[in-house]
Amino acid sequence: MAFFMFSSFICSLKPQFEERVDHDFELPMLRDLWTDMEKKCFDRYIQEIDDEDRGIHVYQVLKSEITVCKQLMHHDNRREVLKECHAKVESLSRRCMKVLPTEGREE
Repeated sequence: MAFFMFSSFICSLKPQFEERVDHDFELPMLRDLWTDMEKKCFDRYIQEIDDEDRGIHVYQVLKSEITVCKQLMHHDNRREVLKECHAKVESLSRRCMKVLPTEGREE
C-alpha cells in the first residue's frame, strides 16, 4: 500500500523532472525562428494568392499552428512538448516553401 502511494506521488511529480527550455535564452530564439518562418511563408503566400484560389493555403495552417505553439509555450516549457510543436511548424514551413510545378497550369 505504501509503495503504491509513493509511486503515485512520484508519477505526479514527473513533469517537474523533465527537461525544460530556458525562458530567457532558448524561448525567445525559438519564437524568433517561428516568426521568421511565418514571414517567409507569408511572402510566398502573397506572391501566389489570387482571387480564383479556393481552399486553405498552407500559410493559414502554419500561422494557426504557430499561434497555438506560442500559447502553449507560456504554460508548458518542457523540451519534449516544444520539440513536437517545432516539428509541426517546421514541416508546414517546408511545405509552404516547396516549389509548385508550373506544368499544366493555364496562364
